[in-house]
Amino acid sequence: MDVSFVLNNERTFSIVVGFFESFRDDKGKVDKYKGIPVSKKKLLFNGQVLQDNAIIIDNALYQKYCIQFLIASNSDN
Repeated sequence: MDVSFVLNNERTFSIVVGFFESFRDDKGKVDKYKGIPVSKKKLLFNGQVLQDNAIIIDNALYQKYCIQFLIASNSDN
């Protein structure tokens, strides 16, 4: 399925993800696409932080949903 992502105030982009992938897997895909390390990203959906080990299908995410990325600054490490 295609899921849309918004990174800060950039344009929205889509990545194909699997229903049984974890959100950490998705962070890895975005790393390949945008070059931002997995450890620097947090995923938000409807104002809730998505846990890395959670599975997409368990979180009621379906086609056409949009997930927001927060990028940690160097001081947040």
